[in-house]
Amino acid sequence: MSLYTVRNGMRTPIAEFSLSSKIDVDTYNRLFSCCRKYCNHINHMFSGAVKLGRDNSNYLTSDDDRLMAILDREIPNLYKRKYGKKMRPGIILSKRQDVEYDQYALLDFIEFVSRNMVDCEDDSCNCFSGFKDSVNGIFNDFKLCFTLTDSKQIERIYEDNVLLSEVEITINVVEEHGIKGLLNESIRLFKRPNPNSHNLAVDKLWDAFERLKSYYSTLNKRESAEKIIKNMSNAQSEFEKLFNEEFAALTKIGNDFRIRHHELNKIDITDEKHYAYFFNRCLSLIATAIQYLE
Repeated sequence: MSLYTVRNGMRTPIAEFSLSSKIDVDTYNRLFSCCRKYCNHINHMFSGAVKLGRDNSNYLTSDDDRLMAILDREIPNLYKRKYGKKMRPGIILSKRQDVEYDQYALLDFIEFVSRNMVDCEDDSCNCFSGFKDSVNGIFNDFKLCFTLTDSKQIERIYEDNVLLSEVEITINVVEEHGIKGLLNESIRLFKRPNPNSHNLAVDKLWDAFERLKSYYSTLNKRESAEKIIKNMSNAQSEFEKLFNEEFAALTKIGNDFRIRHHELNKIDITDEKHYAYFFNRCLSLIATAIQYLE
């Protein structure tokens, strides 16, 4: 329900914000601080000072030098400040325009803490659950298109993309393990936070598309594809023509653009949004086709 002043026309409603993939300095600070808050839970990775818990039990405290040495090895691009020590950008640096930091290295840090944390003896609840809620709370507050999942991986959220969720369910009916594996891997790559993985996602998806065309192993590839299209069209010539053209168009895209082949004469894809277009177009056809497999 809207607030009083909005309901009574005293001010205009706050516009809805679309989710962003850009982590600004303030958000970086909050996420980094959240990770540091939970660093006591990863101290089993190295020896540190022993501290007495609330119930007189012992647990390890954070040893910054040893932690930073591990982070230097595991996440070399995590932000560095004075004397090369890994830190969050900070209030002073946030006012400068030339601050450079790798936001995806920060997401690595979140996953690193998630995967290595253990509950301290004096903790009454699951520490990962609290950490996940804190991280996702920051993602939500700053309208970021990321989420930390129960599998301790950060995934990208795609607004209004019902297709991905539906396909992930539909894939389970595919009996051919090669197609199923390629589809799962393609979706996993596409949901990664870093859009640089989208080219690999599209590559895997086109491999799945080509393998799908050979689904009926007793037929050659052309005959198998024709059978798939005939089943999809439900004996309606208009749909058979439509699906024939779409199969041919996607085959041509896979051959002409730098997706499955990398010869010098292939067309480069330099815009991330074009990868998203190719991914969704091909996935839509595959998602429809697998519902008609016998």
